[in-house]
Amino acid sequence: MSGWGESFGAVTVVNAIPCGKGATLGIDLKTVAAFDPGGGELRIEVEGGDRTDDRLARICAKRMHEALGLPCAGTLKIWSEIPVSRGLKSSSSAANAVCLAVNDAHGGTMDELEAVRIGCHSSIDAGVSVTGAFDDACGCHFGGLVVTDNVRMHIESMVPSVGEHSVLLHVPEERIEKNTLDIEAFRRRREDFERLIERSATDPFDAMSENGRLVAELVGADDGLARRALEKGAAAAGMSGTGPAVAVIADESLCKELILEEGRGRFILSHLRGVKE
Repeated sequence: MSGWGESFGAVTVVNAIPCGKGATLGIDLKTVAAFDPGGGELRIEVEGGDRTDDRLARICAKRMHEALGLPCAGTLKIWSEIPVSRGLKSSSSAANAVCLAVNDAHGGTMDELEAVRIGCHSSIDAGVSVTGAFDDACGCHFGGLVVTDNVRMHIESMVPSVGEHSVLLHVPEERIEKNTLDIEAFRRRREDFERLIERSATDPFDAMSENGRLVAELVGADDGLARRALEKGAAAAGMSGTGPAVAVIADESLCKELILEEGRGRFILSHLRGVKE
């Protein structure tokens, strides 16, 4: 039986590294995975988007089969339109899609949230996440505004929708790899991010903008685009994840104006995505 899994992207409202709690907003960029069990080994094909190594997908498939009590063999195909290592949750989206595809191929017997958790543990094993990024994984899977405790892998709150908004993503050429981050510098700002977690429940856009400013400061990145977007009336703007991508939430006309004015780097126009039914 062939299995199918899909997940989406998300942008950061509050980064989880400093205090273990994070918040995200789902967007409509997509990752899909298909799994055909059988044969004597696991074969992986990655298509579309930025190609990367298959270590995370392989670990996800292995962990899922271990949890299901089955041998890990078959053909896994993955396609994504989410840029890799830019802070747009490509790893979480891929992990979700792979785990869900394997689950579907074997009858869908596992609870989907448990499959998402297996993807988070796999992300730590693969070295693509510091915390397991449960906030990112839930934002990608469910959509809406999700606030999580990443240490306990528990959803603290979820808002189905914060309104219909366009999301402009500025994706620089450079990447910021997780293993280059100064994690202790993030954790020294724990209290600042704890305040942002509290604020995210009532004013996620303000929390997102302040989070982006703090993260840009911590990684030494230019926050100019976010500042200019906010000055022009964007609802929110800031670095997503640990960057270097910047997300701007605004009406489509302002998004297009920013693209014309900036004129450098890659831009992707997306939209916020509501909670999965």
